[in-house]
Amino acid sequence: MFQVGSASEQPPENTKAFNPSLGVRFDYDSNIYDTNSTVIASWIATLSPVIVLSSAPAQQQYVLSYRGNYGYYFADSDDNYADHLLGGLARFKLSDRMQFDLGLTTEKGHWDRGSYQTAGIDPESPSFPAEPDQFDRNSWKGRLQYGADGNRGRLRFSIGGTQLDYTNNLERTQFFDYKTQSAGAGISVLFHRRTTVTFDAMFLDTKFDKTQPGEASLDSDDWRYLIGLSWKATAKTAGTIRVGVEQRRFDDPSRESTSNPSWDINIRWAPRQYSYFDFSTSRVNEESPREAAFVDTKSFSVAWTHEFNDRWQSVVGWTQSDYNFIGAPRDQDLNEVSVGVRFKQGRLVSWQTGYAWRSRDSNLDSLIYDGDLFSIGVTLGN
Repeated sequence: MFQVGSASEQPPENTKAFNPSLGVRFDYDSNIYDTNSTVIASWIATLSPVIVLSSAPAQQQYVLSYRGNYGYYFADSDDNYADHLLGGLARFKLSDRMQFDLGLTTEKGHWDRGSYQTAGIDPESPSFPAEPDQFDRNSWKGRLQYGADGNRGRLRFSIGGTQLDYTNNLERTQFFDYKTQSAGAGISVLFHRRTTVTFDAMFLDTKFDKTQPGEASLDSDDWRYLIGLSWKATAKTAGTIRVGVEQRRFDDPSRESTSNPSWDINIRWAPRQYSYFDFSTSRVNEESPREAAFVDTKSFSVAWTHEFNDRWQSVVGWTQSDYNFIGAPRDQDLNEVSVGVRFKQGRLVSWQTGYAWRSRDSNLDSLIYDGDLFSIGVTLGN
């Protein structure tokens, strides 16, 4: 389904000095808490302003962006939210062969009630929170690339970090504040005129501020190694396939280390220039929202985009995510089928409408649900 803005996106690159936009959307959600016990439906109004300031492309380029996401629930105002993300991007072309990018973001966000840590809790239960979980998240990332476009070989190096702190419902959320430090290195070798061989190694160190009483520490190191191909064989086919292994090692010896296959695959097939299919799948380790050591996540998606003309466009998609909660008796699968239509009314106005059916299956009865989402919205600006 078409989206009109998200406060979790990274700051975009833009060549215009000033680029504002505003998204307005109305959703009807038949199950706002994603539960099968007490099902509540609601209309939701969302306002999504975006402001991007950018210097002209040059040896040094700077981008500053603000993304807001304001939600109002007609059924219960306790679910209302106001998310903010401020981001900055600086790009330095040190030479014809070398480029350094530095990105910074600071975010005030939330998790809807009935999602993440509160998934599966009955809205009428005393343990259901009075307001959504709110957090502050700050992150930074630096990336150095050596090798000009068209060179046979290119090198990549990156470092970064994230800090997440919850700001309410602290009796539960205080144990999930964490900091990360990351580093990565990669090489790309032009194997053929349209095919590149890649190798990437990534490291992530995660430290939690507190440990739950009676539980082992969740502090860990995560290593991921991927080798693959990137190609644009013809005008009809392009994609990237990377496969490898991901290993997680815990600081506490009572938690078992694991090693699993890992992959990132993205392929586009365009039988016509105006009609194309996107296929993607990945397997990664993610931090757990609750009782598990971490989550082994596998995702699969297919989307068909068809452009009827310069103004009308449709998208039909299917997404499935499989979550295996390592160290906890919990598994769940999410499925979503969606269809959306976009109409561009001139250069600065576009309309979107869509429908999505989503369901969750689990070995825990409290996590099973399904629901419908109807959406209509308009975006003003580029």
